[in-house]
Amino acid sequence: MSGRKAAEERRKRIPKKVDLILVLCDYLNHNTLKGLKKQAKKDGIPLIFSRRSLGHIIRALEQWET
Repeated sequence: MSGRKAAEERRKRIPKKVDLILVLCDYLNHNTLKGLKKQAKKDGIPLIFSRRSLGHIIRALEQWET
């Protein structure tokens, strides 16, 4: 999912056997983010938002672990 087209948010579903969702959000559509947050909350799946850089991803994962 690229997150740039609003219609993508309606097409994709989060698999049930997911422990964590890492969202790389440099260029995501707001409606896509809202739909993803709503579905993850409904399913009880933690969401981590990060920019597309290794440093940001590592920091986001470290914060989630604590």
